Amino acid sequence: VIEDNVDVREYIKSYVNVQYRVIEAFDGNEGIIKAMEYIPDLVISDVMMPKKDGYEVCLEIKKNELTSHIPVILLTAKAAREDKISGLETGADDYLIKPFDSHELLVRVKNLIDSRRRLREKYGLEVMTLKPEEITVVPSDQVFVAKVKTIIEQNMGDENFDVEQLASALSLSYTQLHRKLKAVTNQTANQFIRSMRLHRAMDIIRQNGQTIAETAYSVGFSSPSRVCNKVLFPDPDGPKMTKKSPP
Repeated sequence: VIEDNVDVREYIKSYVNVQYRVIEAFDGNEGIIKAMEYIPDLVISDVMMPKKDGYEVCLEIKKNELTSHIPVILLTAKAAREDKISGLETGADDYLIKPFDSHELLVRVKNLIDSRRRLREKYGLEVMTLKPEEITVVPSDQVFVAKVKTIIEQNMGDENFDVEQLASALSLSYTQLHRKLKAVTNQTANQFIRSMRLHRAMDIIRQNGQTIAETAYSVGFSSPSRVCNKVLFPDPDGPKMTKKSPP
């Protein structure tokens, strides 16, 4: 919640805090910093604030690759149609006129979070199988996921490549990477790396006819018998994986 008026901020918090954990910011600059640090599920921002107003906050959030997926609700006393259009043009997902009904605010918050969750679940199914242009998400999210996939591809054969290294390559903290990737793909960073290795292994087996053990090692699984067998063949009656005997 980004609001410079303490009373209004406390009023919003008192209702929203019943269902959600609330992070507070007293002006636009602090709001942007905290949005990038915590990667929240949603931002509620006043429009008229010192330093940076709500329109600027929304623009910053929406243009930043790390926070572009976050829904934004703008709150304002300006009821003119032009003001509402200005807010929506910045990328705001909703616009509420003060004074507002607390129940209406909660309903709008819930609707936006639920909508984002459904999109995340849909995207989680698409991201591993479709080409970037076929994925139904905003371009900034496509760019982020494409970067993640490229880095993992470049390190696919390294069994020691992990989330910390992925985060470092993206110039993000472990927490930022986890929250962004979870918000966009519905997978943790560990799950995403594992899923990419799995899909690559399946492609290699289908196309090249390599043994399961050879394939598992080539995509970074350190223990084919314990890891890949469980992931590739969850059916206990399915084929088993064994290490290839040395020549």
